[in-house]
Amino acid sequence: MTERIGIVLAAGEGRRMGCSKALLRLGGRPLADRHACALHETNCSTIAVVVRPADARDVERLFVTSSSELRARLRILVASTRTQAESLAVAFDYLAIEDRPSAHVVVTPVDMLPVAPATLQSLLGAVERGAVAATPVFRGRGGHPVVVRGELLAVYASATSAPRLDRVLNDAGERRVRVAVDDPTVLADYDVPTDCPEPPVLLRSARP
Repeated sequence: MTERIGIVLAAGEGRRMGCSKALLRLGGRPLADRHACALHETNCSTIAVVVRPADARDVERLFVTSSSELRARLRILVASTRTQAESLAVAFDYLAIEDRPSAHVVVTPVDMLPVAPATLQSLLGAVERGAVAATPVFRGRGGHPVVVRGELLAVYASATSAPRLDRVLNDAGERRVRVAVDDPTVLADYDVPTDCPEPPVLLRSARP
C-alpha cells in the first residue's frame, strides 16, 4: 500500500476560542488526540502534529497513555508559525515530503472533529485512483480534511513565503477532485465556543 502521512495543523493561539484548540476537549477528549487517533486508524505511518511552543508540553502529555504503536508513529513538531500555511511548510520540511512524492498526505486543521472514517476513505480512494488531490464537498460546500500526493506540496520546499493550501489546490486544476460526501463534519470550523457541537472544556493552562 502507498505510504500514508497525516498532518494536524494545531499551532494557532485560539484567542477567540479562549484556549488552544489543540487542547480543546470535546466528547471528553482533546482535539489533537482525536485527530491523531483517527489518522492512526487510517494507517498513516507517520502522524505529525504541529503545535506552538506554549502548548508543546501539554500536547505531549496527551499521548503518554496512548498505544506504543501510535506513539511510535507520532511526531510533535513545535513551531512559532503565523499561519496554517507556515505550519504545513514546517511539516513538509521535517517529514522530508520532497523525497516522498508518491505518499498520500492527509492534511487537517485541528479546529474540527475528525470526519467519519468513510469520508476519509473516499478521499484517499480518489487519490489512489490517480487524482493529485481530493477535497470533500457537503451540499455544495467545500471543507476539510484534504488528501494530496506528496508531489503537490513541493512548492513548500522553495517558496520564500508559504502559499495557502487552497491556492495550491486551485492551481492543481483538473488534477484535483472534489468528492461529494454525506458528512457535515467536513464544514466545521471552531473559532469560538458557540461554534462547537457541544459545550467545550476550555483548559485554563492552555490560554494564550
